[in-house]
Amino acid sequence: MDQKAIGDTPFGFIGDGETVVLEQRFEDGAVWINETQRFEDVPKVAWETYVGGYPPAQK
Repeated sequence: MDQKAIGDTPFGFIGDGETVVLEQRFEDGAVWINETQRFEDVPKVAWETYVGGYPPAQK
């Protein structure tokens, strides 16, 4: 994933690596996409919200 594809976001993107989504997990206010990279300061409600039975933040 290119930083340009992410664009501006209120959630800081932290970590070095290939920026490849290998997993999605929410831990201590961060959404991890692999072992070294994450989005910081993500509200738990954003992670747990479902829209039409679909969890957009988890996809």
